Amino acid sequence: MAIVFIPSPLRRLTDGNARVDVPAATLAELIDRLEALHPGMRSYLLDERGALRTYVNIFVNTAEARTLAGLRTPLKEDDEVSILPAMAGGTGSGQIFDSVLDVIGDTPLVRLHRVTRGVRAEVVAKLEFLNPGGSVKDRIGIAMIADAERRGQLRPGATIVEATSGNTGVGLAIAAAVRGYHTVFVMPDKMSEEKIRLLRAFGARVVITPTAVAPDDPRSYYSVSRRIADETTGAFYAGQYHNPINPQAHYETTGPELWRQAGGRLDVLVAGMGTGGTISGAGRYLKEQNPSVIVVGADPVGSVYTEYFKTRVLPEALADTCRKLKPLF
Repeated sequence: MAIVFIPSPLRRLTDGNARVDVPAATLAELIDRLEALHPGMRSYLLDERGALRTYVNIFVNTAEARTLAGLRTPLKEDDEVSILPAMAGGTGSGQIFDSVLDVIGDTPLVRLHRVTRGVRAEVVAKLEFLNPGGSVKDRIGIAMIADAERRGQLRPGATIVEATSGNTGVGLAIAAAVRGYHTVFVMPDKMSEEKIRLLRAFGARVVITPTAVAPDDPRSYYSVSRRIADETTGAFYAGQYHNPINPQAHYETTGPELWRQAGGRLDVLVAGMGTGGTISGAGRYLKEQNPSVIVVGADPVGSVYTEYFKTRVLPEALADTCRKLKPLF
């Protein structure tokens, strides 16, 4: 019985399950059984010739199937199979791209219907999960690396270190794998096993730290990642929370895409807060096009922004992030 880890874009086929157990002797048989149990899976994984799609990676334990025996790769009891589906596709069709990095961005806008029933405004969603790594953070991964290369902060074969909850790590890991860098990611222990496995599948070293500590505690993922960067010769600390390339990447790509795709008819931008990069970068660009555009930040109850919203007292650890957002309010 193989243990198959299903990425979020494909879970609609598995009734939301992130893990399924499948009896199979080979990878080909596993895909056949997945199709029988969850119709539609095969077309995401295999092309018309029955071969793995170009940008599909399937890892058996820690090895990519193409480095083993491909679809003939034998499976043993409790083998772990991780699927990375062909999610890239925002930049168009009918082209052959030089690398997976070239298909980051230009994700489509899709009009929402059922979830906006009764809402007078036209609501559209930008499908950032169609980026190769499955999130908007792919944009800043390559942007931060390219900027560090231009500044001479990254040398061939160097190590990139980052504190991440997962998505930025994936964006950095993909770009680092293409560019030939090593990666070390420090994550809080509340993150899913799936994200940890995904980062390790890209060859990253993952360090887990406790969640229930203050940001300035030496055990926090901020402190540990900074210390690893300081102790690693030639390391580059990406620093998504304070790196100005984070919002700049969205100012240069996400914002212009939104404005162009909406034909300039955009009144409100709603975005998650997180590091502040997406909302501040894209928001700044949109406000430059039309100062009346309203920027709305969405974040879970209990986040550091909740305290700031209620008290206007800024948590010191997030001071830099909130300063990025200040011009938007």
